[in-house]
Amino acid sequence: MMNRTKRIVALSAIVALTESTGRGVDLDISVTSGGSNTVTVVPCGGTVDYAVTGVLGDSNNLGLGGFLFDLTFAGGPLEPAHAPVADPMLSFASPLGMNAPGGFGGTVVDGQLVLVGGAQNTLNNTPDHAPAPIGAVITGVGHTEEVLVAGSLTAPIEAGTYVLTVSNLAATVIVGDDQATGYWVVEPAGVGTISHLTVEVLPAQPPATASNDGPACADEELTLLGGPDGMAGYSWTGPGGFVSAQQSPVLSPAVPGTYTLTVTDSNSCIDTAGTTVSSTPDLCEPVVDCNGNAVHDECDVAYGSSDDCNSNGVPDECDLGNTDPSATDECAAAHTACPGTIYTGTTVGATNDGSANCAASGTSPDVWYRYTPSEAGTLTVSLCGSSYDTAISVHTGCPGNTSNQIACNDDYCGLQSQDSASVTPGAYWIRVTGYSGDAGSFTMELTGPDCQPTSADCNSNDLPDECELAGNDCNGNTIPDDCDIADGTTPDGDGDGVMDECDNCPEDANPDQTDGDGNGVGDACEAGAPGDLDGDGDVDRCDLNIILAHRGEPASGPDDPMDLDGDGWITILDARILVTLCTVPRCGTCP
Repeated sequence: MMNRTKRIVALSAIVALTESTGRGVDLDISVTSGGSNTVTVVPCGGTVDYAVTGVLGDSNNLGLGGFLFDLTFAGGPLEPAHAPVADPMLSFASPLGMNAPGGFGGTVVDGQLVLVGGAQNTLNNTPDHAPAPIGAVITGVGHTEEVLVAGSLTAPIEAGTYVLTVSNLAATVIVGDDQATGYWVVEPAGVGTISHLTVEVLPAQPPATASNDGPACADEELTLLGGPDGMAGYSWTGPGGFVSAQQSPVLSPAVPGTYTLTVTDSNSCIDTAGTTVSSTPDLCEPVVDCNGNAVHDECDVAYGSSDDCNSNGVPDECDLGNTDPSATDECAAAHTACPGTIYTGTTVGATNDGSANCAASGTSPDVWYRYTPSEAGTLTVSLCGSSYDTAISVHTGCPGNTSNQIACNDDYCGLQSQDSASVTPGAYWIRVTGYSGDAGSFTMELTGPDCQPTSADCNSNDLPDECELAGNDCNGNTIPDDCDIADGTTPDGDGDGVMDECDNCPEDANPDQTDGDGNGVGDACEAGAPGDLDGDGDVDRCDLNIILAHRGEPASGPDDPMDLDGDGWITILDARILVTLCTVPRCGTCP
């Protein structure tokens, strides 16, 4: 019978903690981490240790008899708090003390902790009556600040402010002992001030970025590009045992493969990124290099150093070609020369920016042409008929020199030059020069495969015409509209930039072609009598039908002819106004 009584009293003691009426002394609670109610967390840190401390408002008692509270964290679910490992809290935990069924550390319910804490053995229970509680009561607990509960939580990854909150606090204080029963006398404690723990999660560092300025030709340098700027540390690894602590190290030579960058910020957070380096001589040797920038055309297009708006694999600047027949002093600016045309010019006054291994012409004045064969064949370049002692050479790159020379001749027809070379589709540079510094007037003729077809650029905007037809070829003749107008192919009577055959108001300038009522007639041509929406000179049922068809729609603007009442909407009120404006009896009929 005694064991049953003890169990009932023990259960009543725990329940009493949750029914505190706040009589007597108050219990103040503070949740801290490292002694502070605010803790800063880096996003890669994760774990925050916390302590819940308590202190009674006065010491006119024998200290805490028990306590219970709930913990809620706005940043995510909690795990049970730690079990106590030393007095006095050992006396509040089973078997020395009493706890709710979940134990001293509380029970997880929907991510929050409920019923955290316990009570001392104020019943003076002994093992011969029940297995718990069996501890001796420790008095004076809470007269000074005491760590009641300790635990750990996981901070969220997302930056922000999150609060660990104490709620539903209930506590008892020991006020004496009952000599007759042997029990300690406890009374409910009031809820004092509660200071919660604020967890500040810092923003994550910018993600690591890794790229390179390739592609690189074999045996050439390439730079790895690391980011973001301002990190505390950078660490690259790559093929062949490559390592570097630089943000953007230079590879010399560029070894193909994947390179990985690890960045570390000031909070010791890390992130990684990778980039693939390609070094393919077949793509990078300037064999097909129409613009003479020493990069294969395929590389130019693939890596964005040249545009290719029509996706034909040829840089746009080469699509456009150059029909200027004159020679240029600089290789990089060479104009296109093609079979079927005789070219004339002079090297007098030209400078030297190329070389060849014939005619002692390494320092002779030279001029340049570019040749772009459309198919494989044999190119022959002849300077026969020129007025001075010439030299001719053909090169696969620009600037032309002995390393990319495929043909060179000094004297073929007297003191003039001619030579041939096998060619394939791509680009070649022809150097016209003279023997040992000689200069003069020349005549040049090419025979061999025709030049590659070039795109037209009728408006000289450096964009192939076929790339600007979208929205600029209203008559579908594959010629940009502005060129049609400029060359007089189609008239533009009102000068608004829209050719008459496509203009919805050809007699009045309206470059925006606004047609508010969608009747195919521009608003600029419908500025007639109010209500004459179809511009036929009458206000009739056809005009009424136009309003009814757009009823409930917003007006196109303050001058929308359908918005007769000016309220910004096309409504039945506008239809009623139009009926009063009809110029035919009973608004007539609409065919």
